[in-house]
Amino acid sequence: MAAMPTYVVRMDVGEGPDRGEPMEFPDASAARRDAQIAIAEIARDHIPGKREAHMAVEIDDEHGAAIYRAKLEFSGYDGEEPEMDPDGTRPPQNGPCE
Repeated sequence: MAAMPTYVVRMDVGEGPDRGEPMEFPDASAARRDAQIAIAEIARDHIPGKREAHMAVEIDDEHGAAIYRAKLEFSGYDGEEPEMDPDGTRPPQNGPCE
């Protein structure tokens, strides 16, 4: 039986990507799906209690070519005056769903 392809998966929970972990998947599609599940689980664990959070996942194939990149940015508003955006403007006063 042939070995499955190896992909290097790096996670970032706001401190920059880690060194990466080689993981075997049947194909690139399976690696991407696993990364999407992982970033959702990371968000569930890291967002509660925070006003802002950054999470990301990167996957390279066995030759070092990027096959997938995803990031998730979270910003929460609790009703107090919102902070200024980096460009000096204020976020909309309405909720994000309005």
